Amino acid sequence: MKILLIFILHLISGGAAGIDVIGFPGGRVTISCNYDDYGRAKTHICKMKTQTECEYITVIKYEQCNTWIQKDRFDIINDCSRALTVTIRQLSSEDAGTYQCGEVGRWSHQFNLQVIRDPCCLGPRTVFGHLGETFTISCSYPEQFERHSKYFYKLDGHRIPTMIDTTETQRGRFSISDDRSSKVVSVRISDVREDDGGVYYCAVLSGGDSVSYYSLYTETQLQVTEKSTTGTPDSTNTIIVCVCVALLLLLIGGLISPAVCDYEEIKDRKPQSDSKSTPRYAAVQPPTISSDPLNSVYATARHPTVPSDPPNPVYATAQLPTIPSDPLNSVYATAQHPTVPSDPPNLVYATAQLPTIPSDPLNSVYATAQHPTVPSDPPNLVYATVELPTMPSDPPNPVYATVQ
Repeated sequence: MKILLIFILHLISGGAAGIDVIGFPGGRVTISCNYDDYGRAKTHICKMKTQTECEYITVIKYEQCNTWIQKDRFDIINDCSRALTVTIRQLSSEDAGTYQCGEVGRWSHQFNLQVIRDPCCLGPRTVFGHLGETFTISCSYPEQFERHSKYFYKLDGHRIPTMIDTTETQRGRFSISDDRSSKVVSVRISDVREDDGGVYYCAVLSGGDSVSYYSLYTETQLQVTEKSTTGTPDSTNTIIVCVCVALLLLLIGGLISPAVCDYEEIKDRKPQSDSKSTPRYAAVQPPTISSDPLNSVYATARHPTVPSDPPNPVYATAQLPTIPSDPLNSVYATAQHPTVPSDPPNLVYATAQLPTIPSDPLNSVYATAQHPTVPSDPPNLVYATVELPTMPSDPPNPVYATVQ
C-alpha cells in the first residue's frame, strides 16, 4: 500500500528547486543526496505527485544505516554520516519526474529525473574478449556530456566500483581515452583475465553540492573465452584453395602428357622386299595440331593383352574415315600402343596380327583376312579381301588389302 506524505515545501529547511538528472532508457542513475546534519531520524525518498504531495518509495530507520534496501528497481542506502544514495535500474519513461530525499524536519533536496532517448545509448550489449589479449570497449555519449568527466564502472552486486576515469589515463591494466570530436570514450583492457568478465558501464558524473549523480548510460556484458586454436575461416579457405589448385594442376598434367606422347607422324609403308607384289597401305586417322605439317598422320595407342603374343605387342585397329585430301578408298589404322623401354622415346608402332610365313622376306606386311573357310582349299590357307580403288601413283591394276 502506497503511503502519501504531505509536505509544505517552503517550511522545510534546506528546500531547493532541484537539479536535472539525465538518464537513458535501459540504463541506470545513482543519485546522492548529500547532507551535513543528521539527526538520527527517519530518512526517505519519495516521488512528487503534486507540489505538496509526495509518494514514498522507502523510509530508512537509523538502525538500517549502511544497509542496502531494495524496493522494486530502487536500491537505497544511508551511510548515516553524509549521504543518502538511491540507484534506479532499468530506467523507463515512467520513471521521469520530480523526486525528494531528506530527513523530516531537518533537511531535504529535490531533483528532476529526465529519461531521454538518444541513438548513443540504446540499451545493453554483449561483447567477447580472449584470455591474454587486449580488448577495447567503446561508448558513444550525448552532446550534453561532452565536457563532463567520463567513468568506467564494473557492476559488483549493489556496488559499482570505478575501474578508471578520464581524470587519469592509466590504472593498472586499464587505460582510457576520450575523443570529443566523435563523442566516443574508449577503455582498453590489456592481458584480459577470466575475472575481467562481467557487466561494465560507461558513465558521467554531474550535479552540485546538495545533489550529485552518476548517469550510467551504456551497459556492456564482457564474456571472456579461451583464444581459439582452430584456423580462421580465411586460413581454412586458403588451404582449401591451395589443395584444389594442386589437384587441378596434377589433373591437367595427367591429361596433357599422354596426349603429347601419343600423337606421332606415321608415313605410309610399302613392302620393302617384295616389290612385285601388290602394294598395301595403312593410314591412321589424325587430330589436327596447328604446329604439325598439313597432312601429318597420327596413331592413337591402345593395347589389349593377348596371352599368346609377346609382352608388349602393339595392335592397329582399322578404321575408314574420310580425309578430303586422301585418295577415295584409303584405309586408316588407329595405332594404340604402350611404350617399349628399348625403343626411342615417343615411337609409334602398327603391328599386324598375322602368323609368320618362313618363306616370305623378313619385313613383309600382311593383312589378316576374315573369311569363311572354303572346304576344297588347304587347311591353313590365308585370304586377303581385295578392293580396287584407284590411286594415281599405283600400277594400273593394284590390289589393296583392308587391314583389320
